Amino acid sequence: MNVELQIIPEAQRALLHNLMEKYLHDFSAYDGEDVDEQGLYGYKYTDQYFIDADRYPLVIREDGKIAGLVLVRRASGFDEDPAHSLAEFFVMRKYRRKGGGTRAALLAFAQFPGKWEVSQDPNNADSILFWQRVVGELTDGNFEQIVNSDGEPAQGFTHP
Repeated sequence: MNVELQIIPEAQRALLHNLMEKYLHDFSAYDGEDVDEQGLYGYKYTDQYFIDADRYPLVIREDGKIAGLVLVRRASGFDEDPAHSLAEFFVMRKYRRKGGGTRAALLAFAQFPGKWEVSQDPNNADSILFWQRVVGELTDGNFEQIVNSDGEPAQGFTHP
């Protein structure tokens, strides 16, 4: 299996929008959100990923096929620069539990070296276990279990 991360160019803004709708649909099981009157969840930061130089929209491709997305943004509140936050991470159901998500996460950490914060929704036990495993393997267990400013569990670590 070949896993790649590619920046989503502004010309493909619809790709980010469409993948976020799939992600938010899955995530509604944890946050209880409903669609609006147009049947959309909506992601208020979509435009920011094409305006802000400190935000990076990435598509996950597995063997050339679109498999998910990774949204990375610069993080504030760290003593170390650069510092990044994994804003959103989504692997479509068809591609889950096959190792591609782990590879995509590792590619993202390698592409943006430095201090990281990876947050999870406290209601999403699968996500918490996934990130503890991935970050634990990446850092040989050398990460800090923290609670972010939104009260969500997170892992803080530095990746060379």
